[in-house]
Amino acid sequence: WTLLLDKPYDDGGGENSKRVDPVNGYDMSPFIRSATKVYPNDAINRPDVRNTHWTAEVALPISKLMERNELAKRPSDGHQWRINFSRVQWGVKVNEKGEYEKKPCCQSCAVPGTAAED
Repeated sequence: WTLLLDKPYDDGGGENSKRVDPVNGYDMSPFIRSATKVYPNDAINRPDVRNTHWTAEVALPISKLMERNELAKRPSDGHQWRINFSRVQWGVKVNEKGEYEKKPCCQSCAVPGTAAED
């Protein structure tokens, strides 16, 4: 999901997303355009093939990045923007068919490892 964080959590910030507020929450729509590549070519979702690295490309609509920020200005020479990306590393196991299977977990549950979908 996409979320908007107007200030750090430590400074009183909170998640603004459709996940927590389906009606008024922030949403990157039109959706982000992205592409990923895993190396070697046949390594994705194959436990028997060790991957070496991966890359990602993302196209972000500037108008959506400026949304809900009355001080935002379109980028120009000498103007800097800050953005943060994160990646979730889900726990996986190899099932009896030799395929990856996501381990049940809950990233935001009070008890880590709770068998719930986040």
